[in-house]
Amino acid sequence: MRASEFQHDEPPLILVIVRDAYKILQASRHPPGWLKMKNLDALAVEKKTASELAEIVATRIGISAAAIKVMPDPVYGWRAMVIGPRATVSKYQPQADRIRDELCTQYELER
Repeated sequence: MRASEFQHDEPPLILVIVRDAYKILQASRHPPGWLKMKNLDALAVEKKTASELAEIVATRIGISAAAIKVMPDPVYGWRAMVIGPRATVSKYQPQADRIRDELCTQYELER
């Protein structure tokens, strides 16, 4: 058999699975574990401005709210970015992402 006999017009199965999972994740505005909540009242979200969300995230990290920028995100609804020198960003961005994962089930970015 020649190599040309094995070529297909369809993408490999792994690529299809990854592509479809990515589309599903993008379609959701909640983190992957949000369905595990049993209390339906917990699904109600409160609208907050970008500056209010930045203040909440900064307070939980322990840095100035001026170092946090909150912006819309297609997957989670909003994203908290740490602004500053590379060392500051690499130190605090993982914490900001974890806090955002917790808070995006409670708060929605007011637009």
